[in-house]
Amino acid sequence: MERYVVYRIVADGTQPAGYVVNAVLWDGKSAWMPPSGMGIVQNSTLNIGDIYTPAS
Repeated sequence: MERYVVYRIVADGTQPAGYVVNAVLWDGKSAWMPPSGMGIVQNSTLNIGDIYTPAS
């Protein structure tokens, strides 16, 4: 199991894009999808309320 953060793909009016809304433990293989409008990334340092900025 690895730690993944769930973040907003687009701003929702109160939270900007990249805003981390949750952290989950997931094996990265089993059937699971983040809610609509959210993305996931394996990360052990970001916490809820932080901003995730994808590498370009």
